[in-house]
Amino acid sequence: MKRLHATLGWGLYLANSWTWCIGMFLPIVMLKLFGIWGFVAFAIPNVLGCTLFGYVLSREKSQAFLLKHGGAIRWFSIITIGYQCFFAAWMFSSGDFLPLLPMGCAGALLGVTPFVARGTRGLLLGSAAVAAASGFFFAAVGGTTLLPTLPQAGELPASGVLWVLPCLALGLGLSPYLDLTFHRALQESPSRHCFLVFGIVFTGMLLFAASTFERGAAMLLWPVAAQWGMQLTFTVAAHCTELRRLPRARPAAARWMPPMLWTAAATIALTAAAMGGVLLGEDNYLRILVFYGWAVPCWLLGSSRNWSAVARFVLIAAGLPFLEMAWIYHHLSMASLPAGALLVLWAVLPANHREVSACSPSHE
Repeated sequence: MKRLHATLGWGLYLANSWTWCIGMFLPIVMLKLFGIWGFVAFAIPNVLGCTLFGYVLSREKSQAFLLKHGGAIRWFSIITIGYQCFFAAWMFSSGDFLPLLPMGCAGALLGVTPFVARGTRGLLLGSAAVAAASGFFFAAVGGTTLLPTLPQAGELPASGVLWVLPCLALGLGLSPYLDLTFHRALQESPSRHCFLVFGIVFTGMLLFAASTFERGAAMLLWPVAAQWGMQLTFTVAAHCTELRRLPRARPAAARWMPPMLWTAAATIALTAAAMGGVLLGEDNYLRILVFYGWAVPCWLLGSSRNWSAVARFVLIAAGLPFLEMAWIYHHLSMASLPAGALLVLWAVLPANHREVSACSPSHE
């Protein structure tokens, strides 16, 4: 029974840690642009890619991956923390949600509770409480009764989603490998099936996000504000905690890292809110998203071929103008070019220094 409870707990922990400003808002963007097929194109690779992580890696391979990619993993967490702060500043400084800031703060208090509790048991029980609260908020806005009203068509042709799908699939499939919460669940859960639990619960989280597409006067906004505050804070707290636990972390640095990151996060949020007209908005939200859909695949696929860091940075920079044209100016066919070029280069170019072991430590 304890094994079952722990498996369920780690699955709920993962579902909470992965429900952040991408899972809670990109479904709305995809519905607006492409209709229901945009949501499907986002949801399926997201759920499948993250779930398969737990069945592809072993505990030993996970530990070796953390040693090899420690630097990239740290940057992934730091950027993810900053992204949550950007989103919170954007949403809670807007007209609809500014009056609901107290509800967002109440949700934030609930979101940080699992990390205040002591020990793994407290973390898993707190994760279960956060997941239960998400279910309550979903029911409060109408639950699945709102899903039949989702738009069948968007602002752009539904077929256009095929152009952006390669980058979405690559990013959603590979980003979990740089996410410390996935590695912790894999290493500490008594069963890989916690990732199956994750897939089921996270699908519900995505449906919750989709159900908030049309935020009309009839919809209660306070559950959405509370959900956002709770999940954003859970994600930030999870990454602060896991950064502290990374291998080779110096004791002094590990002790001071969480308060330093919380201070930096608050600074980012307040600065973004104060400069809302310059920094905030959907365009910059999508520009940051490119880190996960383009930079992460470039880095990891390049690393698997032992390409130099310089070569990977050049490749990342070369793809940015194409993705800007695709996501911001809606020249959608441009999005397929970087992804196609990356896959061709990865398949055709020989690996450098083949003798380098996959388990050899690195500070990428």
